[in-house]
Amino acid sequence: MKRESAPEETSLYEQYRRDLETSQEEKERLKREHEIEKQNLQREYEEHVEAAKEKMRDEIREHMDKELEELKRSQS
Repeated sequence: MKRESAPEETSLYEQYRRDLETSQEEKERLKREHEIEKQNLQREYEEHVEAAKEKMRDEIREHMDKELEELKRSQS
């Protein structure tokens, strides 16, 4: 195996260190992006659930209003 000269070894070491730092920075960036996307999906899910609940409440209210009207008519 060929032995690198001291300056070449230093240069290779520095390149390896920079690559490692870049890799770590990229990993952290991806982790942050993933967390943001996760939060966005959670918020969208919660909004969807709230909208579905509101729709159900409206439908129940409408149904109950119709039943009340029918009851009033039948008692008249």
